[in-house]
Amino acid sequence: MVLKKMPEFNIRPDTTAYNLVIRSLCEKGDMDMAKQLMGEMGLIDLYPDMITYVSMIKGFCDVGRLEEAYALFPVMSVHGCYPNVVAYSALLDGVCRCGIIEKAFELLAEMEKEGEGCRPNVITYTSVIQSFCEQGRAKDALSVLELMEVRGCAPNRVTASAWINGVCMNGQLQDVYKFIERIVGGGSVSMGDCYSSLVVCLIKIKKVEEAEKTFRMALSSGMKLDSLACSMMIREICSEKRVLDGVEKTGCLSSIDIDIYSILLAGLCQKSHSAEAARLARSMVEKRIPLRTPYVEKVVEHLKNFGGKELVAELVSMCKVNQVLKMECCETATGCCLQNNSSRDVIIIDMIKKVEEAEKTFRMALSSGMKLDSLACSMMIREICSEKRVLDGFCLYEEVEKTGCLSSIDIDIYSILLAGLCQKSHSAEAARLARSMVEKRIPLRTPYVEKVVEHLKNFGGKELVAELVSMVLKMECCETATGCCLQNNSSRSADLAVLSNDTFSAKIKINKISTSI
Repeated sequence: MVLKKMPEFNIRPDTTAYNLVIRSLCEKGDMDMAKQLMGEMGLIDLYPDMITYVSMIKGFCDVGRLEEAYALFPVMSVHGCYPNVVAYSALLDGVCRCGIIEKAFELLAEMEKEGEGCRPNVITYTSVIQSFCEQGRAKDALSVLELMEVRGCAPNRVTASAWINGVCMNGQLQDVYKFIERIVGGGSVSMGDCYSSLVVCLIKIKKVEEAEKTFRMALSSGMKLDSLACSMMIREICSEKRVLDGVEKTGCLSSIDIDIYSILLAGLCQKSHSAEAARLARSMVEKRIPLRTPYVEKVVEHLKNFGGKELVAELVSMCKVNQVLKMECCETATGCCLQNNSSRDVIIIDMIKKVEEAEKTFRMALSSGMKLDSLACSMMIREICSEKRVLDGFCLYEEVEKTGCLSSIDIDIYSILLAGLCQKSHSAEAARLARSMVEKRIPLRTPYVEKVVEHLKNFGGKELVAELVSMVLKMECCETATGCCLQNNSSRSADLAVLSNDTFSAKIKINKISTSI
C-alpha cells in the first residue's frame, strides 16, 4: 500500500491521504482494513475528520454493519466532529435500505431534535421516500411525506417524482392521481411537473397507452409538460409508426431532445406527409436545429422535390456530417451548393484529417476578422484538445470568444476543455473557464464532474465548485457539505434517474461529491 511506503521516502501522510485510502476501502467493502487505518491515524498525531467519519458510516451501512455505523456517532465529538445532516443522512440511507422502518422514523425524530445543522431537509426526506417506494412500502413513504409537511419542509419535484415512480412500479396507479392533487394543492410542485414525471414513469414500465392518454389529457388541460416527457412520448409514438402533431402549440418544445426533430422529419418524409415535413424542416432551420446524419439522405431525397433547393441546402449546411463525401453527395442530389465560406473549408479539412492545414486556415480566418460558425469552432477546439494540447485549445477558445462566435458552440467543448485543464493542472485557466461556464449557465457534463471537482475545490473555491455541481445535478445539495446553499433547480434530474432505472443515482452523486468537498 502506497500509504505505508510514504515514510520510507520521508513523506508524512496527512489526513487527506488517509481519507482517500479509507474512502477507497469503504467503496470496496473492506471495512476491517478501513477501520484499522482510522485507528492508526492517532498513532501519528492525526485525527479523523468529518470526511473520514462520513466515509466510514456509509461504508458500514453498505455492508449491513449498522451497529458499527451507529457506534461512530458518540465518538465523533471527541475529535471535534459533530454529527451533521450529511452524516445522519448516510446512516438513514443504510437504515432504509435494510428495511428497518421504525428505526428510520426514530432517526428522523432524532435529527429533528438535534436542531440546526442536523435537521432533515428535503433531500433527506426524499431519500427516505425513494427507499420506501423501492421496497414497495408506498404507505410508509406517504407517512414520511406527511411528516415532512408537518415539520414545515415542502416537498419538491424530486420528492413527487420519487413517490410517483415508486407507486407506478408497484402497479398502484389508482393512488397516483389523488397524490398529485394533494401535492399540487400544497403549492410547492406544479401540475405540469407531476404529470411530466407520471408520463415518464408510465413509458418506463411499458404502459404506453396509459402514458399517451395522460399526455393528451394534460395537453388539453393547458399544462406544459417538460421536454423529457415530450421527447419520450413523441419518440414512443413515432416508434409505432404514428405521427403526433399539435405539441409545439403548447410551448413545450423549447428545449426538447433535438433527436426528436430528426425522427419526426424522417417519419413524415417516409409517410409522404410532404407539407408537414416541409413545415417542420423550416422550423428546424429557423431554430438552427441540425438534422442527424443517419436521416440526411432519406430526408433530402424527399424534400428536394417538395421543399425547394434552398430549404434542403440550409438543412444540409447545419448537419454535422461525418464524411466529406456525404456532404458532396447531398449537394449533388439537391442540385445546389452550400456556401463556400471559411467555416466549411475548416470542417472539410478537419474531416479528411488534415488537422494542421485546418488549424492554419482557422487561425488565418480569425486574424482576418472573420466570424466562423459554431460547428467549425467546436471541431477545431475539440481536435486540438484530442492532441493533448489543451492549453492551446483554451487559448484558441479565448480568441474565438472575442469574435463573438461562441454563442451557440457545442457545450461539450466547455466540459472537455475544463477537464483537460484540470488534468494538466492549469489551475488558473481552469478556474477562469469554470467561472465563464457558471456565468453562461453551461452545465458540466456528468462524466467529468468528479475529476473537475477534485481539482477545483482546492483552487477555485467552494462557491465556484458548488455552482458547477448545482448545474449538473439540478437538485439541492447539503449546505453543510459545501459551505453555501445551492438552488433547488431539479427540473430533470429525478426523471433522468428514473429513466436510467437508478432512482438513487442523483442522491448517491450528491453524497459522493458533497463528501469529497
